[in-house]
Amino acid sequence: MDKSIVFAFSGQGSQYYHMGYDLFNNNPVFRRHMVYLDEIAAAISGESVIEELYSQRRQKNDNFNRLIYSHPAIFMVEYALTQVMIEEGIQPDYVLGTSMGEFASLAAAGVMSSEKLLEAVLKQAELIESLCSEGSMIAIMGDYKLYEQLTLLHENSHLASVNYDSHFVVTASVDRVGAIESCLKEMDILYQVLPVSYGFHSLLIDRAAEEYKKFIEYNTYGSPQIGFVSCVSGSVLTQIPQDYLWDVVRQPINLPKAVKELEASNTCMYIDLGPSGTLAGFVKRNLGGSTRSETYSVMTPFNRDMENLNGLLDILRKGR
Repeated sequence: MDKSIVFAFSGQGSQYYHMGYDLFNNNPVFRRHMVYLDEIAAAISGESVIEELYSQRRQKNDNFNRLIYSHPAIFMVEYALTQVMIEEGIQPDYVLGTSMGEFASLAAAGVMSSEKLLEAVLKQAELIESLCSEGSMIAIMGDYKLYEQLTLLHENSHLASVNYDSHFVVTASVDRVGAIESCLKEMDILYQVLPVSYGFHSLLIDRAAEEYKKFIEYNTYGSPQIGFVSCVSGSVLTQIPQDYLWDVVRQPINLPKAVKELEASNTCMYIDLGPSGTLAGFVKRNLGGSTRSETYSVMTPFNRDMENLNGLLDILRKGR
């Protein structure tokens, strides 16, 4: 295959109840890895992520925002789907993660074991829930320069992520969200409050920083075994900084820079292994009118995971 394969992983905001349920019921590899990781999570936290994630008491559109469940659930479904792809013989040339998705990216690149990363995910969720005040994240469909241009916006929120030139995310304390929404409505700017209860990528989670950094202080990171594209630095990393597991949820996300870095020397097939397929859409927007690279996704909220997976595998096999 002429194109470089990029496994892409999304973070908080892309999750929902029953994500990956079609795969869990119908793909034994996905199910095996989910069950294995759930046993580890339950041993650490005393809670089954699978029981909460796939609870029949929950509707898909219910807010799935308890970090002790959503943090590990995002990692688990992304890691399990990665293993499905690998066992089907699909090996990535690069990995790219945004926010919490960087944990699955680190696992796919062989930097740390899935067990150690899941432990770090759970510890982060525990500390943020216990030490930090709740916050909100708002996705805004507009030029990211609006953040600096609108006084009410930059004085009441933090720029958390630039996804493409007309889509960005801000983080705000709960008491500031109403004013921001009113401003955006008055200006006819489309926006969406994300299903997130804490202020990631901002000082609103800084109370958890010191203790979490102590927890990861003695982590040993291997060198990435494949190209590791960081959305913190927007570049390919050959070594992982010691505080990286904190930086991925504290520092702003720069997806356009990361995609530009890849596109400078590659023609790529981006495969979104996140829960909602939104990252594939963001990457496609960053590609502009280019028809060289392609984007695909597997999991969606529309119960077509197995259909999407089989279609993608057919495309990949024909391309060999």
